[in-house]
Amino acid sequence: FFPSSQLANIMSLVPATVAPAQQYLATPSASSSTLVNARAVHRHESQDIVALAQFVQTADAFTHATVGGKLDLICEQIRHLQAQAQQILEKAKADVQLSRAKCNFQRRPGQVYHLYRQTTPGGQEETFFSMLSPAEWGAASPSFVGSYYLEHDMSYTKLEDRGRRPPIDPHLLGLTGAAASGMLSLTQH
Repeated sequence: FFPSSQLANIMSLVPATVAPAQQYLATPSASSSTLVNARAVHRHESQDIVALAQFVQTADAFTHATVGGKLDLICEQIRHLQAQAQQILEKAKADVQLSRAKCNFQRRPGQVYHLYRQTTPGGQEETFFSMLSPAEWGAASPSFVGSYYLEHDMSYTKLEDRGRRPPIDPHLLGLTGAAASGMLSLTQH
């Protein structure tokens, strides 16, 4: 891992002998035993420092890989959250446009309303809600845009999308692997 010139510099820093070190158990008594052999402390091989340096490099590599993997996961979660935020903003914009459509009756949550587009005598295009479906209008029907269900939170859901739920994303729950599949099976019943 180290070039020979750096290894020689490192080896020159290692003292020839190390002061004896003895450590004992927390409660010294007659039956205490030595945790470190004092004679073995004085013996050092030249490969010891190389092995230590290799261990440090390996630990650094594992740390970098672990941190990199965790940061990649966080970046993926951020991208997913940004996509969800974009969807929420687009839905809110559509709800605002739908709530601004002309309507000659009081809108009540839980009802289906049909959106039409027509050109005014002044040449402007406008949208309006009607309780009549295109079939009920017959041949005199203005340009049909779509049918919407007015939710109780006063947001609109396209009639064909009603009842569809987006799947639960395990990234948002902070789950991975088997834990995610277990949570998904619990929530889908």
